[in-house]
Amino acid sequence: MADWKTINKKIKECRQLLIPEKVIDCLLYLFQQTNDGWVAFNIGREYENINKLEDALKYYQRAEQLLP
Repeated sequence: MADWKTINKKIKECRQLLIPEKVIDCLLYLFQQTNDGWVAFNIGREYENINKLEDALKYYQRAEQLLP
């Protein structure tokens, strides 16, 4: 499992892709690698931004389970 500094760096790298679908794909890959709650929260936020609210809720709930 990666540390918070590395995870935040990778989230930032994903966001630099700019195209929402590519950002989400990048974050989903990162989540598969880390199973990190902060990554799940960011996936939820990206889904919310493109109005995919059911997917957003799913990842917000996952984040809630995983975050301390």
